[in-house]
Amino acid sequence: MKSKDLRIAAAAALLMAGAGTLLLTAAAVQACTGFLFKSGDTVYAGGNEDFVSKEFEIWFEPAATEDEYGSVFIGYEIEDGLYFPFHGLNTAGLYHDSFGSGPKDLTEMRKLPQYDGERELFEDVLMKTATAEEAIEFLGGYYHDLYENNMALFGDATGAAAVKEGEVVVRSEDDDFVLTNFMLSRTDKPLEACGRYRITSEMLDGGEHSLGLARAILSNTHNEGQNATKYSVICDLTNQIMYIYYFHDFEEVYILDLEEELKLGRRSLLLKDLFSEKWQEEVWTAEYGPKEPDEEAEINRLGYALLGHDLVDAAVQAFTVNTERYPDSWNTWDSLGEAYYVKGDRQKAAQYYEKSMELNPDNINGKKMLEELE
Repeated sequence: MKSKDLRIAAAAALLMAGAGTLLLTAAAVQACTGFLFKSGDTVYAGGNEDFVSKEFEIWFEPAATEDEYGSVFIGYEIEDGLYFPFHGLNTAGLYHDSFGSGPKDLTEMRKLPQYDGERELFEDVLMKTATAEEAIEFLGGYYHDLYENNMALFGDATGAAAVKEGEVVVRSEDDDFVLTNFMLSRTDKPLEACGRYRITSEMLDGGEHSLGLARAILSNTHNEGQNATKYSVICDLTNQIMYIYYFHDFEEVYILDLEEELKLGRRSLLLKDLFSEKWQEEVWTAEYGPKEPDEEAEINRLGYALLGHDLVDAAVQAFTVNTERYPDSWNTWDSLGEAYYVKGDRQKAAQYYEKSMELNPDNINGKKMLEELE
């Protein structure tokens, strides 16, 4: 459970399914919206982060060498000192945003090596590249769990944009680019695929391109409910300015001048601490906020989320931790048996189903699986 690989795998599953900090809950509807457009000589990119958790951080990474670009990221801490970014902007004007997409065939991509840098892959892609095309080229050498059910959008100060869906890359063909939670490569009728995509496209077609239009788009496409819009960003890629809004309140804005912020050094802050208290956040927390944690159930859900993403070894590790922490729970052993069954290890699957039956002779699933494994 403490290994970097398991945490990154969990982060990728978390981004797709929606979850509390580190541990997964039930899958939720995706609703993020992103765009890039030109306004005279200025290029704007932005998006809504519609997510099940509100525990976001913002962190700054100054360039460590002459070959790097200082960057700011918004995301969450996976474990002490290890972060997973949802949004980012660097001093070259390169922008990144992550989107849920649904599963896809990554047979060839899985043959590539995992990234083994000191930072997370989606941190280093901003720290080491200056344009959307350079970012796509950099990412092309690695596999990442994120791509199993997600995709990465990049835009730069020239107005170019590209989304890496996995093995497929879709590039912008004009000055406007819109992305929501479906793969552009899989449809020739994007306006019919998603209402938020249609609204954003129509507003870009009919409105004067400006910072105000960007803010209006995010306001009109923000989400409510459990996956409410927790924060929104608009980035001036030409001047490396980031405008941040919290809990879809577009009256209060935190304006971040990247060059000036990086002079303060490497640091991280809770995103909510940049804003006044929001009634929207209070209402959301009362209805959807974390309740008294049930660690056994949460670890179990994490294990099944990993199984659902074909991360069988990681799932075995999660379920094993659960049996060590809750050895008297028949359900932890039942889940571990299922993971080994999926892995193809029938002997261990039978062993753990038998353990589950010892603790709960009325376990119908365990009895059924043991009969199948005979």
